[in-house]
Amino acid sequence: MKGSSSSSKSSSSRPLPQECVAVCDALANLHGRPSLKRDQPRDGCEIQEPHSVLDSLVRTILSQNTTDITSQRAFSQLKAAFPTWEAVRTAAPGTVEAAIKVGGLADIKAARIKAILDSLLQQQGSLSLEHLRQQPAELIKAQLGSYKGVGPKTIACVLMFCLGRAEFPVDTHVWEISKQLGWVAAGASREQTYEHLNARVPDDIKYDLHVLMVQHGKVCAACGKRGSGQKRKAPDVPCPLAPFKGRKGYSSSNSSMAAAGSSKGSKGSSSSKDAKKQVSLPCRGADILSATLGLSNILSMKKASMAGCALALALVLLACTGSQAATMCAPGTGLKNFDFFGFLGGIVGGSSNTGSATCKPCGAWEASKGGLDAKCELCVPLLSAPNSQQTSCECLPGAYVSAETSSTSVQRTCTSCGPNAVSTTRNAASCVACPAGAIAGKNNLCSCPTGFKATGINIFGVIGCTKCAEGTVSPGGLSDTCSTCTGGTIPMEAGDFCGCQPGTRMETRLAADGEPIKCTACQSVFEYTAESNRLMMCKQCQPFSYANAEHTACECSGGYYAENPAVQPVRCRRCPSGTYKAEAGNGGLDACIACPAGLEPSGSAKSCVAPLCPPGTQAKADGSCELCDEHSFNYRRGGTCSPCTDNTMASPDRTKCDACITGYTQTSDSGEDLKCNGCMPGLAWNTVTSKCDEDLEHAKQVAALNAQANDEAWKAYQPQQFMAPAKKIATNNPDKPASKSGGSLSLPGRFGTTEDPIQTDDQYVYENKDKIAQANKLAAEGLARGEKFEDIVAELEKNA
Repeated sequence: MKGSSSSSKSSSSRPLPQECVAVCDALANLHGRPSLKRDQPRDGCEIQEPHSVLDSLVRTILSQNTTDITSQRAFSQLKAAFPTWEAVRTAAPGTVEAAIKVGGLADIKAARIKAILDSLLQQQGSLSLEHLRQQPAELIKAQLGSYKGVGPKTIACVLMFCLGRAEFPVDTHVWEISKQLGWVAAGASREQTYEHLNARVPDDIKYDLHVLMVQHGKVCAACGKRGSGQKRKAPDVPCPLAPFKGRKGYSSSNSSMAAAGSSKGSKGSSSSKDAKKQVSLPCRGADILSATLGLSNILSMKKASMAGCALALALVLLACTGSQAATMCAPGTGLKNFDFFGFLGGIVGGSSNTGSATCKPCGAWEASKGGLDAKCELCVPLLSAPNSQQTSCECLPGAYVSAETSSTSVQRTCTSCGPNAVSTTRNAASCVACPAGAIAGKNNLCSCPTGFKATGINIFGVIGCTKCAEGTVSPGGLSDTCSTCTGGTIPMEAGDFCGCQPGTRMETRLAADGEPIKCTACQSVFEYTAESNRLMMCKQCQPFSYANAEHTACECSGGYYAENPAVQPVRCRRCPSGTYKAEAGNGGLDACIACPAGLEPSGSAKSCVAPLCPPGTQAKADGSCELCDEHSFNYRRGGTCSPCTDNTMASPDRTKCDACITGYTQTSDSGEDLKCNGCMPGLAWNTVTSKCDEDLEHAKQVAALNAQANDEAWKAYQPQQFMAPAKKIATNNPDKPASKSGGSLSLPGRFGTTEDPIQTDDQYVYENKDKIAQANKLAAEGLARGEKFEDIVAELEKNA
């Protein structure tokens, strides 16, 4: 149980079994003990009607979010409008909604009911759930839970009311009362409450306690859901559950309260008199031992001590003296377990309740002969069930009596008829063998297998079976006709339905009866269907395989063989080293052929080729391999040489470019990102350091230039000298325009620019040194004569 409250933790061990029994008794004293008569229908489960489990499921769905009265009306109107479930399945949704409109949420419930019917027909070929009677509870929950809109409460109701299983459904009333009793946390969901109580409530009182809690929740204002506006319809007596509420643990006074409630004229008083007849006999040894140990623990407030045991034994023997300790139970009833807390309440409260065992009606699948200290016995599942009085177990149809009951037991020895014989009545003396070719069907009648039709029918089922003609189908069972497949469909492998041909799938959902299903071809190269089918999607091929042209099977591509050629979809494996497979197909390992000497498989293993050249080499025209030159590389087998870039050169093995060529220096990280640049003007390659260092000759010229007059600098070689006079003159000219780059001049296009100023870019200056020197000289002479800078530039542009 999930929950963050403290009550969540305390409720994990509650309710105790005796607590459940006490609550059940308290409610029964007020409302009467519920009884389940097996010869009468209950909650849509009519035993004698076919598809009774399906009836119960649909009726429970209709009861969701509505009252019992409206759900019963909705179910009755649905059965009146549609005599069979097949009629409901094929009817238009609107007509089904109209029939159940009185119950509310008609559109949702109608869609869910029709979806369940479609699913049943598609999965098992008939609109029946009778096979669930023979299934264990877990399988039943799994199948019913797979249908949309069928939750734990609906499943539990079907299991308990229809199939007689020990389940404890939790509806709104049970949920609310359980939280008020502290059996679950206040924040527990209905699903969590069901999981918890279904495990904690004893199986033999699950039915009684559920029915009583639902009945009480409907009439008790104190126990009804808060804000529901329930009005008390019960007798004007205090709520029998009041003493149980608000307790952290089970109180010993609960049993005395339940006993007190019985004195107020409860409905169950008459049934209680019929259920038990008490005689004055000494306390049973088991009762004395149980009471002594329990009471001594309480008196000692810890593990039982000698003093506590002695005191407890004395109190027990005193209470047993003259008490009614043994019980004579009526047929169909049996003893409950010893009620220690009721016994303790009798001692403390001074009442006549000494905790002695009392009789209770047997559970849904139990029986008892009655008598002194009688106990209810569980009938053998799947083979026997109680009679209407629950006084003995009777062999069910499909089994026969191999030994009768004894004087002390309700059990008959029942033996199954097996798969090829039937019995149609309870307590059959023997089984009737089915005719040749027939089998025992789901309704305990001889039935034909799928693909066969009945030649006649008697009280035991079919009297013979005939195989349907080719191209026709039959669901088997008691069907006496075979239907012809139309619309391009063919019989399914089982012969029960028509399906789409291999290589196709269903285009839409199942059509109405009498109309053929519509099929469409598989489209993708990975899709296929290998047999007649009713699939909404084509199956998918495994990796390295593709559908054949007809989309009826998957084939391994070239270079791969089929691990198991007989199984679809095939699993493909690559041909072993040194072998190849040229064509697609589902050959086994022997389909892979060894390459001739001197050759090896290609990369796809679809052919054999000459051995590939290793990395660092490439193939020549004659097929031989040659080493890449020092300026190219190849890093993969069978590849070609590629040139090195960014002024790099290849490694000695020619698998990568990892060094700079002579005269260039590394400007980025090594490896694949290696880049190299040449030495910039003013720098020279140093063979010792393998990098660009300062040019010493250039440094000497610059030092000498500082001692020369500006007019002598025009003939100098280095670019810094060319720019110096122009910068100096421009700086001394008061009428010069604003400098854009450290005082450089804006020269005409003949000198290598347009409108942009000439920057002191060393590389550009080096390449145009003569032009720049001439322009600077003319500009300096013009400025010396007093000419304006703009006029000098205009003259230079004019002569360009």
